[in-house]
Amino acid sequence: MSSNLKKVSVIFPLYNPDINFLIETIRLLIKDEDKFIEEIILVDDGSVKPIKNYSNLFQRISPKVLIIRQKNKGAGEARNTGARLSKSNILVFIDWDCRPHKNWLENLI
Repeated sequence: MSSNLKKVSVIFPLYNPDINFLIETIRLLIKDEDKFIEEIILVDDGSVKPIKNYSNLFQRISPKVLIIRQKNKGAGEARNTGARLSKSNILVFIDWDCRPHKNWLENLI
């Protein structure tokens, strides 16, 4: 892997997501574009069932997944929370109910 490879923080604002769909989306991201991902930040915006309840599932998919929980403040504030906590200079936002195409991150970079 080249040292000049750009890495991104992928940020998901979440509120009561379909966990199975989210898990599959993250699996696809890791499978197709792991080399571009610094971290995946899941910002739980006060879901009824906290996303942290599924942290073992997400950690089995990738140790790059970070789960943050906040009081419900809306998707915009969840995105801002993820941006503040990110490590990368490149931030990519995606909603939990979207499924990115293969090479999505590579094309964005």
